[in-house]
Amino acid sequence: MYIPDPTTCYSKSRYQQSYHIDLYDKTELDILLLSYLWPFEVAEDNYFPVLHRDEQYKIQGYPVDLWGAHMYFMSRSHARVLVERYTPEYAIAQTGEQPFCTDWQFTKFGKRGLIVPMVGVEEGDVKTDHPDQVSFHRRCFEYNYHPDKYL
Repeated sequence: MYIPDPTTCYSKSRYQQSYHIDLYDKTELDILLLSYLWPFEVAEDNYFPVLHRDEQYKIQGYPVDLWGAHMYFMSRSHARVLVERYTPEYAIAQTGEQPFCTDWQFTKFGKRGLIVPMVGVEEGDVKTDHPDQVSFHRRCFEYNYHPDKYL
């Protein structure tokens, strides 16, 4: 995960963290993705409806086929729902109709949004030999990583 470099902008970084928290609180989301897998510009349409906009960021809704749970804010109430829903008994009863992974359980339910531009970027390396997955993660990194913004 690439995050903003605190050695070059420590006070700005602390300000940005506070700003992100305030923005999250203002939008009253259950989950806000601060980083996600998307190798394109995030459009403003029915697929990614704009929920909030200010001079620095947009908060947009997202579809269930957007993946990436490597950096996010989650409300306590949403976390409580997840803990109560995803019990060991739930895991055992799964038939494979839906993915059973943290990305799916954490990010596909509740009032959700993503931040544009994203705050962190996945490195682009994945632990799979599936060529399409490797290519997709690499494309996400190449599109979103900017060396002047991230470590």
